[in-house]
Amino acid sequence: MKEAWSKTVEKYDSGFVNSERAVQAILWSELQASFSERFPKVRVFVEPLIVLGKGTDERRKVRPDFAICSATKIIGVVELKYSPRGKAAMLDDVKKLATISAAGSSISVSHERYRGKALACQTYSMATSPLFVWAGFHTGVLQNEISEDVMSKLRGGFFEMHAHTRDRQTPQIEFRVDR
Repeated sequence: MKEAWSKTVEKYDSGFVNSERAVQAILWSELQASFSERFPKVRVFVEPLIVLGKGTDERRKVRPDFAICSATKIIGVVELKYSPRGKAAMLDDVKKLATISAAGSSISVSHERYRGKALACQTYSMATSPLFVWAGFHTGVLQNEISEDVMSKLRGGFFEMHAHTRDRQTPQIEFRVDR
């Protein structure tokens, strides 16, 4: 994750990032390249539908930026923020990650948007200790708004990847684990 984020920040510094979608595309590419070499069974899904528990109620469905899956389990969930000229509000993203975490093993990811040739449809359930990641480009973060109650729901672990932007300077990268 750290290596992929660092390469994404390098691409930002070279002028290749102009939106959150660009961050998403570049980070996905870097993660896929890294995982395909080292862990060929790991897949990174972009904006997958995650169903929390049983049923089809729309309130039970969320779409994080990424779900990182092993052969059968969700091993990581990632939320991104792109606000290079301002402060990044983390609260909604962290609440989404906490909601996914609190659902425990009763969630699933499937790639229901696929309509090509017939493939065995794989469903993934939550791993015992998944990693929940927030990553963002910003001038600062509004972190003090996140309560300990929300943070305590991130059972697998919480990892932050920051690119602190400044006018006419290379972004500073910072990593934080389990606030």
